[in-house]
Amino acid sequence: MIDVIIGILFGMVTAFLPGVHINTFVFLFSSVLTSESTLIGIGLFSVVGILPSIFIGVPDADTIGSFFPIQRFMAEGGLRKGIFLIILSSILSALLSSLLINIFPTMVVDSYFLIQSIIPFILAFFIGYNIFTGSWGDRVVIILSSVFGFILFNLPTEDVLLPTFAGLFAIPFLLASFNKETTFPRQIKQKTQFPIVFVLIGIVLGIFAAVLPAVSSPAQLAVVATPFIQSSEAFLVLSTAILVSKHFFALSMKTDLGKPRIGAYNFIEIPEFGWLFLLFGVIVGAFILYIILNKITKIQIKRNKIQLISSILIAYLFFLTFIFHEWIGLIILICATSLGLLSNTLNSKKTNLMNVIIGPTFLRFIL
Repeated sequence: MIDVIIGILFGMVTAFLPGVHINTFVFLFSSVLTSESTLIGIGLFSVVGILPSIFIGVPDADTIGSFFPIQRFMAEGGLRKGIFLIILSSILSALLSSLLINIFPTMVVDSYFLIQSIIPFILAFFIGYNIFTGSWGDRVVIILSSVFGFILFNLPTEDVLLPTFAGLFAIPFLLASFNKETTFPRQIKQKTQFPIVFVLIGIVLGIFAAVLPAVSSPAQLAVVATPFIQSSEAFLVLSTAILVSKHFFALSMKTDLGKPRIGAYNFIEIPEFGWLFLLFGVIVGAFILYIILNKITKIQIKRNKIQLISSILIAYLFFLTFIFHEWIGLIILICATSLGLLSNTLNSKKTNLMNVIIGPTFLRFIL
């Protein structure tokens, strides 16, 4: 019971605190957290972690897949609809993933060995697809992001995802609030259909997210299904299913191959029935979102009142970066922010910025 309470509190703190990924928290507190409570927290975070993206625009590598459609829903007064889709997609993908890893316990490992030799070609596909289908602005951002990522990989420091993603995504979004005086409409109930087929597609792509290096962001893998996605609802359901299911499939990568694709798994030993603790965390996270869902109609967010909050958050991200990475972290944060602002100016897709990871990983395979 103590592990359950600690896991829920741990997951809620990491979900609500913007700019700090749960991987960082597990690294800091792994000596005092049990593996069971950590898995509960990870499961909860995978669902509730979208909240900073919704209200203050601070996504990370995982939640960025949900960031774009949820902001669109919010602008149209349909935030309730978006959260409802996240809740259903999370629960279904968690249940189905748990079922699969128990019925086919070697499925993930077999998938890894099946595609191991073609990983460089898969990474090349992601890069090439975005270059050839994107605009000139997209290509500039892809190239600059890849170069920036290659530099980061060769710096004498580790785990610089905090300043990197805070600069690429969070700070440009927060700065944009100073130039807008618009008001989000009151969020109302809207009818929607649940595209369940994209949960199934998301689970398949979740296996790829668990076995592939670098290409593990839901937004990146959702690119594969882009030709079949006809709505924001489908993209949101798909990216949520990928995010949640990859945490279950990554358990086998850690226990059977010693290749954790979830950063937090590096610092814990996966217990027997680890998937059960993960599933519990997802269900609790979905319940928390359901409670929030019933309060959404009372929320009306005015942009001209969020400027003070944006200023505080920017200062908070700079302070947090300095605490963890000192001056080199601040330099990374400033460079990443410049690249994020350039992406906005060129109207490039935000997912192109993820080449900061894909590009150098691809080069590592071919060089």
